[in-house]
Amino acid sequence: VAAAAAAPAVTDAEKIEKIEAEIARVNAKIKDVEEEIAKQKENIEAKGAELKNAPEESRAALQAQKEQMEDDLRDMRKLLVEKENQLTEKEKQHTILLTPAAAQAGPSAAWGPITLRG
Repeated sequence: VAAAAAAPAVTDAEKIEKIEAEIARVNAKIKDVEEEIAKQKENIEAKGAELKNAPEESRAALQAQKEQMEDDLRDMRKLLVEKENQLTEKEKQHTILLTPAAAQAGPSAAWGPITLRG
């Protein structure tokens, strides 16, 4: 019986470890995307400055490049939101696994059945 009771704890510990690793990966991806966003902002600003100083005949092409860069930036921001949502979900799973079973079941599980006297 003791071995049977210990087995689920190992499984939960393994699940917790796996989720913590996933959280770390998602956090790393979020950091990567944030860095890409910062670089893209700098590139857009540089393209804007280039556009101001460009001769009339090359402005249309530069403007199209700048608009594409802005579209890419929006896509990066969407990816960032997706990763943040993924992180939130993993953190919820982590919290659930760390919460003792009695607390998950609610107070009535810890106190036993409630009988009303009439």
